[in-house]
Formats: sequence, structure tokens, C-alpha cells
Amino acid sequence: CASSESTAGCWSAPGAALLGTCAVAVASSGNVIGSHIYPAACRATGLGAASSLGRLGAITGVVLGDISLHLNGRFGFFIFIGAALFLAPAIAGGKEAK
Repeated sequence: CASSESTAGCWSAPGAALLGTCAVAVASSGNVIGSHIYPAACRATGLGAASSLGRLGAITGVVLGDISLHLNGRFGFFIFIGAALFLAPAIAGGKEAK
């Protein structure tokens, strides 16, 4: 890497490893936090539903992002992402578990 003009390639593998580590940590912490949120009587159902909806959202987001990128270009893609980030809390309801 020292001889290349751009050092962006030098950081690709460590950056991907760090990103993967953080993604696993976030997924694991979701299960830990969820086990404290849901009551024992419905904990397995709640964690399963949350995990399933998260995976469905990950798949749907990729598909919709690709469609938006192809139909509207980069600008439309970022407008779509901004709208999704703005509307996600409203769709989720924003209610606190009791």
C-alpha cells in the first residue's frame, strides 16, 4: 500500500471486517434488549416476530432501493432513503413497551 497513489484499497478489507463486526454486534444486542422488553410469556414469539420483520425489511429495502436507483437515478435514490428514514418511526408507531 505504501507504493500506491491511493490508499483507499488498503482500507477495504479492514473496513469490511469492522463493518461486519459491528453488524453482528447490533444484531446480537437486539436479541439481548428484546429479551428485556418482552414478557416471559411471549418472549419467543416477540423476538421471532421482530427478527422476521427485520429480515423482511432488509430484503425489501434492497429491492426498493435498486428499483428507485434505476428509475430515478442517484438523486431520487437519496430522496427515497431520506423519506424512508423520516417515515420509519411514524410507521412503527413510536409506542414504548410497558
